[in-house]
Amino acid sequence: MRSKVGFAFALILAAPATLCAAGLQTIEQGTWDMGRGMVGFASAADSAATSFYNPAGMTRLDGLQVTGGLMGILGNSKFDSDSGTTIPGGDGRNATGNVVVPGGMFGVYELNEEWAVGASFTAPFVGSLDYGDTWAGRYFIRRFDLTSYR
Repeated sequence: MRSKVGFAFALILAAPATLCAAGLQTIEQGTWDMGRGMVGFASAADSAATSFYNPAGMTRLDGLQVTGGLMGILGNSKFDSDSGTTIPGGDGRNATGNVVVPGGMFGVYELNEEWAVGASFTAPFVGSLDYGDTWAGRYFIRRFDLTSYR
């Protein structure tokens, strides 16, 4: 057991200092927040998108407010085969392509000065990879789709 723990600890120490693991995550939950560069998104209360990050801010909105939008993802994924690649095949072209996804749909309705109800529909994780049937890594993966709605 000690050797396994020691080995795991050694792997952690040998890992690179910077990891980029959120490649398919869309942080912006609404085109309203994208327009501001996500500055103040957690405390903003100026659109129906507040129903996602700051539900308490819904009481600052008057009447019925609805907002939504679309976002474009311009993907670029490449695979380079070299002399170490033992399986024949191509580079799989740009496997991600371009896609339009919902930028969120948000609604808030003011019940009175102290109470409001709201709803949000977002897609925080979305992506697709399709390398094709002649890709050199085809025995690893050929197609991958990921969509999460909340």
